[in-house]
Amino acid sequence: MKSVQIPSKSEYYDSLPYESYSFPYSHPARLSAVARLFSLATPKNKKFRVLELGAASGGNLIPLAMYYPDVELVGIDYSTVQVEQGQKLIQSLGLEDRVQLLCQSITDIDKDLGKFDYIVSHGVYSWVPTEVQDAIISTIQNHLKPKGVAYVSYNVYPGWKRLEIIRDMMLYHTRDMNENKAQERMAQGRAIVDFIRNMSHEKSGIRQMIDAPWDSLRNKADSYLGHEFLEPVNQPCYFLDFSEKLNAHKLAYLADAEPSLSFIQDMPEDKVKELIAASRNNQVMLEQYLDFIYFRQFRKSLIVHQSATASIQRKINAEVFDALQYSVNSCVEEQITPSNNSTETQDSTTSVNQSLGTPTLAPEGRRFIFNQSQPVTTHNDADYALLKSISELAPRVFNKAAVLDLASKKSNDSQLGLRLNNLLNRLTLSGYIEIWDQLPTKAPTFDIEEQPFMPEVMRRYYQETGHLSNYRHGTSGLNIIQKEIIHLLDGEHNQKQLQAHLRQAYDAERIRLLDQDNQALTKDKVDDSLASHLRQALELFKLNGLLYKK
Repeated sequence: MKSVQIPSKSEYYDSLPYESYSFPYSHPARLSAVARLFSLATPKNKKFRVLELGAASGGNLIPLAMYYPDVELVGIDYSTVQVEQGQKLIQSLGLEDRVQLLCQSITDIDKDLGKFDYIVSHGVYSWVPTEVQDAIISTIQNHLKPKGVAYVSYNVYPGWKRLEIIRDMMLYHTRDMNENKAQERMAQGRAIVDFIRNMSHEKSGIRQMIDAPWDSLRNKADSYLGHEFLEPVNQPCYFLDFSEKLNAHKLAYLADAEPSLSFIQDMPEDKVKELIAASRNNQVMLEQYLDFIYFRQFRKSLIVHQSATASIQRKINAEVFDALQYSVNSCVEEQITPSNNSTETQDSTTSVNQSLGTPTLAPEGRRFIFNQSQPVTTHNDADYALLKSISELAPRVFNKAAVLDLASKKSNDSQLGLRLNNLLNRLTLSGYIEIWDQLPTKAPTFDIEEQPFMPEVMRRYYQETGHLSNYRHGTSGLNIIQKEIIHLLDGEHNQKQLQAHLRQAYDAERIRLLDQDNQALTKDKVDDSLASHLRQALELFKLNGLLYKK
């Protein structure tokens, strides 16, 4: 495969620009929270400096400037096309005083750029030559403040071993194609994978290797697949090798940006002890073993200076839960009745009454579903009060005090605070809730006002990009109803006026309304249908944290 001719890095990005979005796990409030989880001090104010290496057109930086008025953000990218797009967007939004994009190589960063509280490089490290990888690590070493945190994402083995087969297929099949016709190369790349699958027996070795990953990949955007499988460079590595490179630059691994991935999950206690013993209480060794066990293919590593490692505490201090903020997309109580409790149900359910890795579902437990797929059961009235309170707060960002305030009205248990610490610890290390530190001061409203309001900069951002990014870096596309009304969410138009606008859009045939039989609605049902669609559209804006009080 090394003989295959592939285009240069900048040419490839210019011919197939990478779609530039915000990445929630790289948000400074997330990086700070994970650092604090392990007892590291982080900047105490919201006047932080962020450097992004491989910033594309600024989709991960510009939203920060929209929500933090005092930040200083610098993005560097090698693609002229992407940087120019980002610079135009920054100017259009009037954010030139907060964020700048520079078109240059990561290998050419000037020392005068200064020090940063956070350095982010998402989707770059594996996709650049070794000398640029070294430059990324050197930049972190030289430009990260003493108490700063860096984020680097990259492909890892062993999970990427089977994906390399797909990549090799695509590179081989497109080796003689014009390197500047990225869309045609991508179409042929997709075609060869389907061709090989169709030519192979369903129980063959090749099908067993590529069927599962390709089924999850085939509907991804061309921009994603192109940069993953037809990139000029894609160099996965083992996590241990990455960690050793950090050590050579006087840096150290802290944890994954998704902290649950740094802990053992769903494993019997005797095996947990055996794995810890094999790892000799070394976190890097432990996580390398976990990569083998879970067949991990992607990592989002947080990095600090070696000088900070003396303060890292792997055993979570309960006091940290007083300082952090939390969020969960949804938490819904589900009524359950005594049953025969199949093994499948037990294995997929977490109980708050037992240690990590030993889930159970008792006949009379009460269950809450987190994020539509993560069940948690409790058999205790006090724990039920805490879970019920979290469900009432979702999807708002909340703190420990807010949960206790609600739960104390449901339970008089004297140990509510201690129970909540244990619950937050479990939910955090299981990946059921997200942790934050120093999110923007102005939070969205989770009440739908009579005159709904979305800040102008957010509405303009949508007009320029076709998507929205909320205060937690979540990206949202819009349905046809939302697209029709977003420009009217200025706090001056009431819901009656919004519905009237939708009626005009319907009359102008910009909106089609169908019944359950996929037939056009009769005229007498149009207004009721539009009213229902309006409520749903506003509800989606609300749940995604996109509406504010004016």
